[in-house]
Amino acid sequence: MIIPARAASATLPRCLQAIEEADAAPGEVIVVIDGRDDDLAAIARSYKVKVMELPTARGAAAARNAGAAAARGSILFFVDADVVIAGGAIGEAAHSLREHPEWSAVFGSYDDHPGAKNFVSQYKGLLNHYVHQTIRGEASTFWTAMGAIRRDVFLNFGGFEESSRLEDIEIGYRLRSAGHRIGFNHHMFAKHLKRWTIGSLIRSDIFDRALPWTELILQYRNSARDLNLDSTNRRSVVWVFIMLSAAIASAFFPMISLPIIAIAMVALLILNRKLYGFFYRSRGLMFVCRAILLHWLYYFYGGLSFLIGWLRYHLPHRAPPRPHRIIRAEAR
Repeated sequence: MIIPARAASATLPRCLQAIEEADAAPGEVIVVIDGRDDDLAAIARSYKVKVMELPTARGAAAARNAGAAAARGSILFFVDADVVIAGGAIGEAAHSLREHPEWSAVFGSYDDHPGAKNFVSQYKGLLNHYVHQTIRGEASTFWTAMGAIRRDVFLNFGGFEESSRLEDIEIGYRLRSAGHRIGFNHHMFAKHLKRWTIGSLIRSDIFDRALPWTELILQYRNSARDLNLDSTNRRSVVWVFIMLSAAIASAFFPMISLPIIAIAMVALLILNRKLYGFFYRSRGLMFVCRAILLHWLYYFYGGLSFLIGWLRYHLPHRAPPRPHRIIRAEAR
Protein backbone atom coordinates (compact mmCIF):
# COMPACT_ATOMS: atom_id res chain seq x y z
CA MET A 1 0.00 0.00 0.00
CA ILE A 2 1.43 3.37 -1.10
CA ILE A 3 0.29 6.70 0.35
CA PRO A 4 1.68 10.01 -0.97
CA ALA A 5 1.44 12.70 1.70
CA ARG A 6 1.89 16.45 1.65
CA ALA A 7 0.34 18.93 4.12
CA ALA A 8 -1.73 16.01 5.39
CA SER A 9 -1.14 16.11 9.14
CA ALA A 10 -4.87 16.54 9.81
CA THR A 11 -5.95 13.49 7.80
CA LEU A 12 -3.02 11.05 7.68
CA PRO A 13 -3.65 9.62 11.19
CA ARG A 14 -7.20 8.62 10.26
CA CYS A 15 -5.96 7.19 6.97
CA LEU A 16 -3.31 5.02 8.67
CA GLN A 17 -5.56 4.03 11.55
CA ALA A 18 -8.14 2.68 9.10
CA ILE A 19 -5.45 0.60 7.39
CA GLU A 20 -4.34 -0.86 10.74
CA GLU A 21 -7.95 -1.78 11.53
CA ALA A 22 -8.74 -3.25 8.09
CA ASP A 23 -10.06 -6.78 7.83
CA ALA A 24 -7.07 -7.81 5.68
CA ALA A 25 -3.59 -6.47 6.41
CA PRO A 26 -1.40 -5.28 3.52
CA GLY A 27 2.05 -6.84 3.19
CA GLU A 28 3.62 -3.42 3.70
CA VAL A 29 2.52 0.20 3.95
CA ILE A 30 4.75 2.90 2.46
CA VAL A 31 4.10 6.57 3.24
CA VAL A 32 5.96 8.89 0.88
CA ILE A 33 6.38 12.43 2.24
CA ASP A 34 6.36 14.76 -0.75
CA GLY A 35 8.98 17.29 0.33
CA ARG A 36 10.54 17.69 3.77
CA ASP A 37 7.98 17.86 6.56
CA ASP A 38 9.33 16.70 9.92
CA ASP A 39 5.94 16.87 11.65
CA LEU A 40 4.24 14.76 8.98
CA ALA A 41 7.10 12.26 8.99
CA ALA A 42 6.81 11.96 12.78
CA ILE A 43 3.09 11.26 12.49
CA ALA A 44 3.72 8.55 9.89
CA ARG A 45 6.47 6.92 11.98
CA SER A 46 4.10 6.57 14.93
CA TYR A 47 2.38 3.82 12.91
CA LYS A 48 3.74 0.52 11.63
CA VAL A 49 4.70 1.83 8.20
CA LYS A 50 7.77 2.48 6.11
CA VAL A 51 8.41 6.20 5.65
CA MET A 52 10.15 7.70 2.63
CA GLU A 53 10.94 11.40 2.39
CA LEU A 54 11.49 13.15 -0.94
CA PRO A 55 13.98 16.01 -0.46
CA THR A 56 11.82 18.39 -2.49
CA ALA A 57 8.13 18.45 -3.32
CA ARG A 58 7.65 16.80 -6.72
CA GLY A 59 3.93 16.07 -6.72
CA ALA A 60 1.76 13.09 -5.90
CA ALA A 61 2.63 11.18 -9.07
CA ALA A 62 6.36 11.30 -8.30
CA ALA A 63 5.68 10.28 -4.70
CA ARG A 64 3.64 7.30 -5.86
CA ASN A 65 6.36 6.28 -8.31
CA ALA A 66 8.97 6.44 -5.56
CA GLY A 67 6.83 4.28 -3.32
CA ALA A 68 6.20 1.78 -6.11
CA ALA A 69 9.93 1.46 -6.81
CA ALA A 70 10.52 0.54 -3.17
CA ALA A 71 7.54 -1.81 -2.82
CA ARG A 72 8.03 -5.58 -2.70
CA GLY A 73 4.50 -6.86 -3.21
CA SER A 74 2.99 -8.09 -6.47
CA ILE A 75 0.05 -5.68 -6.13
CA LEU A 76 0.40 -1.93 -5.61
CA PHE A 77 -2.53 -0.45 -3.71
CA PHE A 78 -2.61 3.38 -3.95
CA VAL A 79 -4.50 5.41 -1.34
CA ASP A 80 -4.61 9.17 -0.84
CA ALA A 81 -3.65 10.60 2.54
CA ASP A 82 -7.10 12.20 2.98
CA VAL A 83 -8.93 8.92 2.40
CA VAL A 84 -10.18 6.45 5.04
CA ILE A 85 -10.64 3.01 3.55
CA ALA A 86 -13.52 0.79 4.62
CA GLY A 87 -12.58 -2.32 6.59
CA GLY A 88 -13.07 -4.67 3.67
CA ALA A 89 -11.46 -2.57 0.93
CA ILE A 90 -8.09 -4.35 0.89
CA GLY A 91 -9.73 -7.76 0.81
CA GLU A 92 -12.07 -6.65 -1.99
CA ALA A 93 -9.13 -5.45 -4.12
CA ALA A 94 -7.22 -8.69 -3.62
CA HIS A 95 -10.36 -10.75 -4.33
CA SER A 96 -11.06 -8.84 -7.54
CA LEU A 97 -7.57 -9.34 -8.96
CA ARG A 98 -7.54 -12.97 -7.89
CA GLU A 99 -10.94 -13.74 -9.40
CA HIS A 100 -10.25 -11.70 -12.54
CA PRO A 101 -6.74 -12.53 -13.77
CA GLU A 102 -7.60 -10.68 -16.97
CA TRP A 103 -7.75 -7.40 -15.02
CA SER A 104 -4.51 -5.42 -14.69
CA ALA A 105 -6.01 -3.02 -12.15
CA VAL A 106 -9.13 -2.41 -10.10
CA PHE A 107 -10.52 0.53 -8.12
CA GLY A 108 -13.48 1.38 -5.94
CA SER A 109 -15.39 4.52 -4.95
CA TYR A 110 -15.97 6.99 -2.16
CA ASP A 111 -18.81 6.06 0.19
CA ASP A 112 -22.01 8.11 0.52
CA HIS A 113 -20.98 9.73 3.82
CA PRO A 114 -18.24 12.30 3.06
CA GLY A 115 -16.10 13.35 6.00
CA ALA A 116 -16.69 17.12 5.80
CA LYS A 117 -20.26 18.16 6.67
CA ASN A 118 -20.64 21.43 4.72
CA PHE A 119 -22.95 21.40 1.70
CA VAL A 120 -20.31 21.63 -1.05
CA SER A 121 -18.32 18.72 0.41
CA GLN A 122 -21.45 16.61 0.77
CA TYR A 123 -22.48 17.42 -2.80
CA LYS A 124 -19.06 16.62 -4.24
CA GLY A 125 -18.71 13.41 -2.26
CA LEU A 126 -22.17 12.12 -3.17
CA LEU A 127 -21.65 13.04 -6.82
CA ASN A 128 -18.35 11.13 -6.94
CA HIS A 129 -19.96 8.14 -5.21
CA TYR A 130 -22.86 8.09 -7.66
CA VAL A 131 -20.68 8.47 -10.77
CA HIS A 132 -18.43 5.56 -9.81
CA GLN A 133 -21.25 3.33 -8.65
CA THR A 134 -22.96 3.67 -12.03
CA ILE A 135 -20.00 2.04 -13.79
CA ARG A 136 -21.16 -1.18 -15.40
CA GLY A 137 -18.60 -3.87 -16.16
CA GLU A 138 -15.08 -2.60 -16.70
CA ALA A 139 -13.75 0.94 -16.43
CA SER A 140 -12.10 3.09 -19.07
CA THR A 141 -9.38 4.43 -16.78
CA PHE A 142 -7.82 4.22 -13.28
CA TRP A 143 -8.30 6.01 -9.93
CA THR A 144 -5.50 6.63 -7.44
CA ALA A 145 -7.60 7.77 -4.47
CA MET A 146 -8.11 4.05 -3.83
CA GLY A 147 -6.99 1.72 -6.60
CA ALA A 148 -4.82 -1.37 -7.00
CA ILE A 149 -2.65 -2.31 -9.97
CA ARG A 150 -0.41 -5.29 -10.65
CA ARG A 151 3.18 -4.27 -9.93
CA ASP A 152 4.70 -5.87 -13.05
CA VAL A 153 2.22 -4.03 -15.29
CA PHE A 154 2.83 -0.73 -13.51
CA LEU A 155 6.62 -0.98 -13.80
CA ASN A 156 6.49 -2.15 -17.42
CA PHE A 157 4.56 1.00 -18.27
CA GLY A 158 7.06 3.24 -16.50
CA GLY A 159 4.67 4.25 -13.71
CA PHE A 160 2.73 7.47 -13.56
CA GLU A 161 3.41 10.37 -15.89
CA GLU A 162 4.80 12.88 -13.42
CA SER A 163 4.11 15.92 -15.60
CA SER A 164 0.39 15.09 -15.83
CA ARG A 165 -2.19 16.63 -13.50
CA LEU A 166 -4.35 13.56 -14.05
CA GLU A 167 -1.80 10.81 -13.71
CA ASP A 168 -4.39 8.15 -12.86
CA ILE A 169 -6.55 8.93 -15.90
CA GLU A 170 -3.43 9.11 -18.07
CA ILE A 171 -2.06 5.71 -17.05
CA GLY A 172 -5.54 4.28 -17.41
CA TYR A 173 -5.68 5.46 -21.02
CA ARG A 174 -2.22 4.01 -21.64
CA LEU A 175 -3.24 0.67 -20.18
CA ARG A 176 -6.45 0.49 -22.18
CA SER A 177 -4.70 1.60 -25.38
CA ALA A 178 -2.32 -1.33 -24.97
CA GLY A 179 -5.09 -3.84 -24.44
CA HIS A 180 -5.06 -4.07 -20.65
CA ARG A 181 -8.34 -4.28 -18.77
CA ILE A 182 -9.33 -2.29 -15.68
CA GLY A 183 -12.03 -3.50 -13.32
CA PHE A 184 -14.34 -1.73 -10.90
CA ASN A 185 -15.47 -3.19 -7.56
CA HIS A 186 -18.84 -1.88 -6.35
CA HIS A 187 -18.13 -3.08 -2.79
CA MET A 188 -14.75 -1.38 -2.35
CA PHE A 189 -15.37 1.85 -0.41
CA ALA A 190 -13.46 4.71 1.17
CA LYS A 191 -14.43 7.92 2.92
CA HIS A 192 -13.05 11.20 1.57
CA LEU A 193 -12.10 13.68 4.29
CA LYS A 194 -11.43 16.71 2.07
CA ARG A 195 -13.40 19.87 2.79
CA TRP A 196 -14.55 21.55 -0.41
CA THR A 197 -15.67 25.16 -0.89
CA ILE A 198 -17.30 26.65 -3.98
CA GLY A 199 -14.00 28.24 -4.98
CA SER A 200 -11.83 25.16 -4.46
CA LEU A 201 -14.39 22.98 -6.23
CA ILE A 202 -14.55 25.15 -9.35
CA ARG A 203 -10.78 25.61 -9.50
CA SER A 204 -10.17 21.88 -9.15
CA ASP A 205 -12.88 20.94 -11.67
CA ILE A 206 -11.42 23.31 -14.26
CA PHE A 207 -7.65 23.18 -13.78
CA ASP A 208 -7.18 19.72 -12.27
CA ARG A 209 -9.91 17.89 -14.18
CA ALA A 210 -11.55 19.45 -17.24
CA LEU A 211 -8.55 21.07 -18.96
CA PRO A 212 -6.02 18.24 -18.51
CA TRP A 213 -8.69 15.60 -19.18
CA THR A 214 -9.60 17.29 -22.47
CA GLU A 215 -5.95 17.11 -23.50
CA LEU A 216 -5.81 13.41 -22.64
CA ILE A 217 -8.99 12.71 -24.62
CA LEU A 218 -7.55 14.42 -27.67
CA GLN A 219 -4.09 12.91 -27.23
CA TYR A 220 -5.32 9.33 -26.87
CA ARG A 221 -8.40 9.70 -29.07
CA ASN A 222 -10.25 8.17 -26.14
CA SER A 223 -13.68 9.67 -25.66
CA ALA A 224 -14.85 7.28 -22.95
CA ARG A 225 -18.54 6.74 -22.27
CA ASP A 226 -18.40 6.25 -18.51
CA LEU A 227 -17.62 8.37 -15.44
CA ASN A 228 -18.16 12.08 -16.24
CA LEU A 229 -18.17 11.54 -20.00
CA ASP A 230 -21.31 9.47 -20.50
CA SER A 231 -24.15 10.48 -22.81
CA THR A 232 -26.19 12.03 -19.98
CA ASN A 233 -23.40 14.45 -19.12
CA ARG A 234 -22.70 15.30 -22.76
CA ARG A 235 -26.33 16.07 -23.52
CA SER A 236 -26.70 18.00 -20.27
CA VAL A 237 -23.86 20.32 -21.26
CA VAL A 238 -25.67 21.07 -24.54
CA TRP A 239 -28.94 21.81 -22.74
CA VAL A 240 -27.23 24.11 -20.23
CA PHE A 241 -25.79 26.18 -23.05
CA ILE A 242 -29.16 26.24 -24.81
CA MET A 243 -30.73 27.49 -21.58
CA LEU A 244 -28.02 30.12 -21.11
CA SER A 245 -28.30 31.32 -24.72
CA ALA A 246 -32.08 31.56 -24.39
CA ALA A 247 -31.73 33.49 -21.13
CA ILE A 248 -29.50 36.04 -22.85
CA ALA A 249 -31.87 36.25 -25.82
CA SER A 250 -34.87 36.74 -23.52
CA ALA A 251 -33.96 40.41 -23.16
CA PHE A 252 -34.83 40.83 -26.84
CA PHE A 253 -37.18 37.94 -27.65
CA PRO A 254 -38.96 36.95 -24.43
CA MET A 255 -41.92 35.23 -26.09
CA ILE A 256 -39.61 32.80 -27.87
CA SER A 257 -36.84 32.49 -25.28
CA LEU A 258 -38.84 31.78 -22.13
CA PRO A 259 -40.41 28.54 -23.47
CA ILE A 260 -36.95 27.40 -24.60
CA ILE A 261 -35.59 28.02 -21.10
CA ALA A 262 -38.44 25.98 -19.63
CA ILE A 263 -37.85 23.14 -22.09
CA ALA A 264 -34.12 23.12 -21.30
CA MET A 265 -34.78 22.98 -17.56
CA VAL A 266 -37.21 20.08 -17.96
CA ALA A 267 -34.73 18.27 -20.21
CA LEU A 268 -31.97 18.66 -17.61
CA LEU A 269 -34.22 17.37 -14.84
CA ILE A 270 -35.25 14.35 -16.91
CA LEU A 271 -31.71 13.54 -18.06
CA ASN A 272 -30.37 13.65 -14.50
CA ARG A 273 -33.43 12.26 -12.71
CA LYS A 274 -31.56 9.23 -11.32
CA LEU A 275 -28.79 11.38 -9.83
CA TYR A 276 -31.24 13.91 -8.38
CA GLY A 277 -33.35 11.07 -7.01
CA PHE A 278 -30.22 9.75 -5.29
CA PHE A 279 -29.52 13.21 -3.83
CA TYR A 280 -33.12 13.41 -2.57
CA ARG A 281 -33.06 9.97 -0.96
CA SER A 282 -29.68 10.70 0.63
CA ARG A 283 -30.14 14.24 1.95
CA GLY A 284 -33.70 15.46 1.32
CA LEU A 285 -35.51 18.13 -0.69
CA MET A 286 -33.55 21.25 0.30
CA PHE A 287 -30.27 19.53 -0.47
CA VAL A 288 -31.34 18.38 -3.93
CA CYS A 289 -32.64 21.87 -4.83
CA ARG A 290 -29.27 23.41 -3.99
CA ALA A 291 -27.39 20.53 -5.63
CA ILE A 292 -29.27 20.97 -8.92
CA LEU A 293 -28.13 24.59 -9.22
CA LEU A 294 -24.52 23.67 -8.46
CA HIS A 295 -24.70 20.73 -10.87
CA TRP A 296 -25.92 22.96 -13.71
CA LEU A 297 -23.12 25.41 -12.95
CA TYR A 298 -20.72 22.46 -13.21
CA TYR A 299 -22.06 21.64 -16.68
CA PHE A 300 -21.52 25.25 -17.73
CA TYR A 301 -17.91 25.64 -16.69
CA GLY A 302 -17.12 22.03 -17.63
CA GLY A 303 -18.39 22.57 -21.17
CA LEU A 304 -16.59 25.90 -21.44
CA SER A 305 -13.37 24.29 -20.17
CA PHE A 306 -13.62 21.54 -22.79
CA LEU A 307 -13.91 24.16 -25.53
CA ILE A 308 -10.91 26.08 -24.17
CA GLY A 309 -8.94 22.84 -23.86
CA TRP A 310 -9.81 21.86 -27.42
CA LEU A 311 -8.63 25.24 -28.72
CA ARG A 312 -5.41 25.08 -26.68
CA TYR A 313 -4.66 21.59 -27.95
CA HIS A 314 -5.03 22.62 -31.59
CA LEU A 315 -3.05 25.87 -31.38
CA PRO A 316 -0.32 25.85 -34.08
CA HIS A 317 2.49 26.66 -31.62
CA ARG A 318 1.48 23.98 -29.13
CA ALA A 319 4.27 21.54 -28.29
CA PRO A 320 3.44 17.93 -29.29
CA PRO A 321 2.67 15.52 -26.42
CA ARG A 322 5.50 13.37 -25.16
CA PRO A 323 5.18 9.92 -26.75
CA HIS A 324 4.77 6.90 -24.50
CA ARG A 325 6.13 3.42 -24.90
CA ILE A 326 3.16 1.11 -25.34
CA ILE A 327 3.54 -2.48 -24.20
CA ARG A 328 0.92 -4.99 -25.28
CA ALA A 329 -0.76 -6.97 -22.52
CA GLU A 330 0.30 -10.59 -22.42
CA ALA A 331 -2.35 -13.24 -22.74
CA ARG A 332 -3.38 -14.54 -19.32
